[in-house]
Amino acid sequence: ATSVFDSNLLVYDVDSTSATYRMLLGQVDLGNAETFQVSFDPNDAAGQYVYVSMWANKQVKQVDVSTPATPKVTRTYKTDMDPEGVAFLDARWMAVADDLGDTLTLVDRTSSTVTSIPIDASEPLHGTEPSTLAYDALNKRLYATWSGRNAVAAWNVDTTQTPPTITPAGQMPTGWRPSDR
Repeated sequence: ATSVFDSNLLVYDVDSTSATYRMLLGQVDLGNAETFQVSFDPNDAAGQYVYVSMWANKQVKQVDVSTPATPKVTRTYKTDMDPEGVAFLDARWMAVADDLGDTLTLVDRTSSTVTSIPIDASEPLHGTEPSTLAYDALNKRLYATWSGRNAVAAWNVDTTQTPPTITPAGQMPTGWRPSDR
């Protein structure tokens, strides 16, 4: 867990059958506050890493939580402005919604390279604000809430390319400022 105003990532036991259930097991200082999301990669069956999007720092931090008492930051990936939602395309690629950057950052976790992709090349003005992401691995489709446009957008994803090809599939209007909450 993280807090917007604290720089620590806290590791708690959430196994209801464990003797340490609900106890704080460890923590690590992320260096700065203003986090948005902590995510486990569904492709990582061991749950070794969590990924923390850091609003103010334009980065996502990978934290090794395999030893809960001593979690450690193992990698930092640069993003565009105000990274928020994270989705995992496969065991290699991670997508990050850069809210105030109006971009997606594709992170190659194998080579530690990042690629910035504008989310709407046809729109010269900023204000789309992609905030949260969801990925449908079966249909190879990435979804993002567009908080600034009151819509949900979809892209077709081809992970056989390096970086993956993200092709617009459409958008659907929503109520004011959609999110995943």
